[in-house]
Order: sequence, then structure tokens, then C-alpha cells
Amino acid sequence: MASPSSGLTAAVGISVLAFSFVSAIIVVAIYCLKRSFSHRSEPIGFISLEQVAWKKEANSIDVPTQARPFQLLEIKVATESFSRKLGEGGFGPVYHGILPDGHEIAVKVQSYDSKQGANEFFNEVQLLSRAHHRHVVSLVGYCHEANSRMLVYEYLSGGTLERSLHGKIARGFLLERRIHKIIDPIFDAVYNIESIWKAAELAMFCVEPRAVHRPAMPEVVQELKQALDIEEGRITVATIEAATPTPLAPVQAAKHHHARSEPVYYHQNTRNFSFGTSEDESYSFSNLREVKTTEGETTT
Repeated sequence: MASPSSGLTAAVGISVLAFSFVSAIIVVAIYCLKRSFSHRSEPIGFISLEQVAWKKEANSIDVPTQARPFQLLEIKVATESFSRKLGEGGFGPVYHGILPDGHEIAVKVQSYDSKQGANEFFNEVQLLSRAHHRHVVSLVGYCHEANSRMLVYEYLSGGTLERSLHGKIARGFLLERRIHKIIDPIFDAVYNIESIWKAAELAMFCVEPRAVHRPAMPEVVQELKQALDIEEGRITVATIEAATPTPLAPVQAAKHHHARSEPVYYHQNTRNFSFGTSEDESYSFSNLREVKTTEGETTT
């Protein structure tokens, strides 16, 4: 028969063993959490553009940048300690600033709840610094200091970027259903209008001021794929028709002789069309089987 003392000793031993086991689990869990936290926090620390460039060179990718690195103190002085707020977007708030040389800037400050890491940030800097277009705001520089990430743009005094890009150029034509006015002339009217509209509507959604209204990247890819499928269908139809001996029906744009008038050709059963260059000619596109001439006559 076991003595009470031996039973007490066994109970104490089991308790100590259980406590040690639980303590070991807690220590391991804390260690793993610290490693996970430090790994996630690593991109928030300071990483110079040279370090990122070195990493890219190691992968045989050379992406030069023309962006100027700003110090946080410079940004604070230029924006008067971030006192002139212009607005806020998906990246974060935007502030107006003036550099010592009088150059006006717009500073986008990354918000704390942003999920963008350092590598993504510098990839964006490198990409934007190489973009030069009259309809694209120039990237002046960047700031990555004291856990702060900022993009410094040229300031548009004439209005918002959205208005500059779309207010007088694209949006008006789209609302008036005159999409052909914003299509690159290089296409020479050889396209499917449905695919063009799908791409244009997608582009308008992608530049919505609020990030929640913009489509996710998988949705963008899917929409572009559908637009390409429509265009590929047009090419297939055009190839088949080219192999068919049935000629197209020519329609003269005007009965009288005009120095710049050209014949209009159209397919009876397709949406493909092309037209002459006369500035005096006007056409009705509500039905592509109908061509309206300059004299008001309609040919079907």
C-alpha cells in the first residue's frame, strides 16, 4: 500500500512537469509572435533607395529613378507642418507645400493603416519617376524617414488631377457618346466599338476618387480579357469575310462631286465600319446599317 507522502510527491512532480511544459509553450509562442511582428514591421523601417536598387541589381533588374529624396524636415517646412490639407485619397492625405525655390508641390502622406510595404513604395517611386506625359502629374521626389512614406508631386494649380485628365478631354466625349473622339487615330477606325466602350468604362472606374469605388485588380484583368475577346472576335470575323468573295457595298457620301468626299463602306451584318474624311459629312451611328449623307438622303 502506497504511503501518503509518495502520492504527494508524485502529484507535485506532475504539477511541476505540467507547469514546465506550459511555460515552454508560452515562451515558444512569444518568440514566434516577436519574430512574426518584427518580420511584418521590417518594411516600415528605413530602407534607402540604394538598398532597393541593389536588391534589384542582384536579380538582374536595373530600374533607374530620377526622383529626388526629401528629408522629413524639408517636407515639414514646405507644408508648414502639414497645415494645408488639399484632400485625401486611398494612399493617404495630400498637403500643399512650397519649396525654397518657390516651386509648388503636393505631398501625399501614406496613412498608418496602409498595407503597402517599402518595396512596393519604392517600386511606385521608380515607376512614377519615369512617367513623363502632358496629362500625367510629374513626380518630384519622395520621403522615407522616421517610419513615414511620402510622395512629392508637382502641384496642379488649375484644378484636381481627375478634372485635368477627364473634365475637358475624355469625360465630356464619353457622356456625349462620342467615344471615337478620344480613340487613338492609329487604329484608323479598325476596332470593335463594344471593346472600346468596355475599356473606356473600366478606365473611368479605375480613376474614381475614392478607393472603395475602384475595381479590384482581378476584376480589372477580367474586364480587359473580355474586351480583348470581343476584339479577337472581330478579327476572326474580318478574316473570314476577307476570304469570302462577296464584295462590300459601296455607298457614295454625296451625289455631287466634292474634292474631299470619299466613299463609305460598311458591312450589312456586322458592327465594323469605316468612313471618309470629309469634314462636311455627317453620319448616324444609332444604326450602323444606315448611312446619312450630306444632302440629307438616307441609304440603307
